[in-house]
Amino acid sequence: MINDSRALRDLPVIAVGIIIATIPLEISKLFLPAFGSANLVDGRVASSVDFARLAILLLLGLVVAARQGAMAIVPRGTLSGLIAAFTAVAVASVLWSEAPAATINEAIRLAFFVMGYAAIVAALDTEEAVKKAVTILEYVLFVVACAAIVQKVTGVFLWNFPLRPSGRVNLTYADPNHLGGHIALGLVLFAADREPSTSGTATRRYLMMIALLFGGGLMTGSRSSLLALLIGLMYVTVRGARLGSRWPRRVLLFVGGLVAVVFVVDVEVRDRFTTLLHAGRLGPRQKLINAGWAMYLDHPIAGVGMGAFPNVFSADYPQLFSYYGSAGVNSHTSAMTILAELGLVGIALMVAVLVSAFTRPPRLHLYRAAARRRLGLEAGLLVLVLTSQSEGRLIQDPLFWVVLALIGALDRNLRRTENGATQRIRS
Repeated sequence: MINDSRALRDLPVIAVGIIIATIPLEISKLFLPAFGSANLVDGRVASSVDFARLAILLLLGLVVAARQGAMAIVPRGTLSGLIAAFTAVAVASVLWSEAPAATINEAIRLAFFVMGYAAIVAALDTEEAVKKAVTILEYVLFVVACAAIVQKVTGVFLWNFPLRPSGRVNLTYADPNHLGGHIALGLVLFAADREPSTSGTATRRYLMMIALLFGGGLMTGSRSSLLALLIGLMYVTVRGARLGSRWPRRVLLFVGGLVAVVFVVDVEVRDRFTTLLHAGRLGPRQKLINAGWAMYLDHPIAGVGMGAFPNVFSADYPQLFSYYGSAGVNSHTSAMTILAELGLVGIALMVAVLVSAFTRPPRLHLYRAAARRRLGLEAGLLVLVLTSQSEGRLIQDPLFWVVLALIGALDRNLRRTENGATQRIRS
């Protein structure tokens, strides 16, 4: 063990902050490996960001091991155990995969995300550290929302030129729906993890930030993100009622009012979102979902192998091609993709992970600030799960693993506090 200086105590939080802050800078659907030629359609580019993030994870692990011992970097608890089980099945699927090369690629990426999960849980070993990390995440996504508004106002589309006629912003994201989901995550965090003072100035400042987050999400033109946002805010309002906070209800009413105003004054926005009511609103997703269901029926127990969906789709189900053709993208519905690629085993483990993440530790109500923080993370996780049913990525989304890690760290610290209190009472 080495001296626990202030600089050493702060270093893990700084490293976690960098990991979180660099996620929106990644301009690729493929987090790892970060090789590939520049492609203006799907954004696949060679990126030094991935390698820098790996170096940060390594440094973070070394610091945690130096402070707490080598075993501290191995997270414990039900949530971590279920994540480990899901990861083991996903990686092992290379043994029966219909496309082993694709499965290896996805296994590397998943291993990277799970390492990040473990490093964050281990590093954020105090409630204050978790608070700082959540605050960093909130403000990073707030900046992303503001950047989306700037992109829309200036008309500068950084890449993916086919999006230009639609007017949908994407910043550095491959998919505007993915961007919209992340901004919605930021908004529900602000709604839950804030208790404004009685100062009217503070309340107005928070509402202005909420309005900017909402505006940034609206610029993406993502219908699924808007629906997920409203559901997430309702979740925060209902489950947060026991905390005695009126702030989530205010935010829900405020955002609902913004939605009504926008739909009245902006015909373009109204037309885009009302297409949800039209026949054929799923577009090519219906055929992709049908292909995923067919894969599941043909491989019901363990699926076709993680990441193998595009290859199997192209080879075995040409009759289900949509206008995406033989590109064979994933089903755009994460539940169906997991079911097709990992079968009943994989989907059962992922459901167990999510149930565990939403299962609150006992006596949480005694810690109001931590309870509000966890409520925001639960709502954010709900938003990511819902938007992934349209955008398609869940286990491939780095923020999914960050949110799980923040929940894991918060619960672990709460258990420590409770155990310490119990020991003091007994002594």
